[in-house]
Amino acid sequence: MDAIEQARTSDPWVKAWAPLQCPSEIIFDLLNHFDEQRARAERPAAFLAWAVETFGPVAKLRSERLMRFVEEAIELAQAEGMELSTLDRIASRVYSQPAGSVSKEIAQAQVCLETLSEVLGESASALAEKEFERVRSIPREEWIRRHAAKQAIGIAEPAHG
Repeated sequence: MDAIEQARTSDPWVKAWAPLQCPSEIIFDLLNHFDEQRARAERPAAFLAWAVETFGPVAKLRSERLMRFVEEAIELAQAEGMELSTLDRIASRVYSQPAGSVSKEIAQAQVCLETLSEVLGESASALAEKEFERVRSIPREEWIRRHAAKQAIGIAEPAHG
């Protein structure tokens, strides 16, 4: 009995969909889609839990999260070949205007990142999963050392705990 036939007879989700007379492959595609959506929804909480476990309460400070986000955005710009002078002009333009709402700016940042990922032929979600696996493999001591180096030059909040 192959996996699809086995699921057709034992998986409660498949049994629930059986009256609709959907091919099992469609049901599995739908279930995989829902699993991916659930994992994507749960991922930010997992990221934060890892950060708190690794760095302590400083990981929950808005200012710290913002500095790490800006750092990564600048590193992405650098990796794509953006000149520092362009980055300076963008920052000057942004700071010459009234501040936007945090929720709107988060949404726009994510939309822009996902659009860039698409242009580059990448999946932002898949890359985030891969990066999360990579960072979890780095010893906590190394992360603490990196944080202390950033704190020493004023680009990280003091770690407590």
